[in-house]
Amino acid sequence: MKKTQGHLKPRQQGGVMKGELDRCETQLAAMVEQYPDATLLECCNG
Repeated sequence: MKKTQGHLKPRQQGGVMKGELDRCETQLAAMVEQYPDATLLECCNG
């Protein structure tokens, strides 16, 4: 940074980080409601 802009201040980071499961929220909520006691392994195996 110092060589090109004359300072050492870090650039601002931005943007919203989205998780892998964000797009599956509705489906996951329905699965948990239907099978509230299911383990993660049972959910993954269908």
